[in-house]
Amino acid sequence: LTSKTMAAEAPKKDKVIPKYGDDKVKKPNAILLWSSLSSNAHQTAAQKRMNDKLSAYKVRFEQLDGSQPENKDLRNKLFNSSNVRGKYPQIFIVNEKSELKYIGMDDEVDFLVDSEKFTEVMKCCIDQ
Repeated sequence: LTSKTMAAEAPKKDKVIPKYGDDKVKKPNAILLWSSLSSNAHQTAAQKRMNDKLSAYKVRFEQLDGSQPENKDLRNKLFNSSNVRGKYPQIFIVNEKSELKYIGMDDEVDFLVDSEKFTEVMKCCIDQ
């Protein structure tokens, strides 16, 4: 094997998604609120699907693990915006003024994709 072949066979590393609150993503951007302490298979699958959808549509986004104690204040800020507590995943948009807009949970985001309105709703977070 040549070094060129070996490089091609190297496994791809998953892109690290910045944490909400660290201000590492150009605003406006999306926020994926998720939980590493998934309570069931549906939630685990939905969280992965939302991450994959945001990535596939090239949406600028950051994420927050709502189950971690150090994220409690930011998580509660997101819960207050959505009026949905303790349910994951949730998608938001944060604008240049750090104002939050709740987009929905996985089923609502799936509906936006199926009705071909996802890019319209998320256009401010997609680099053209």
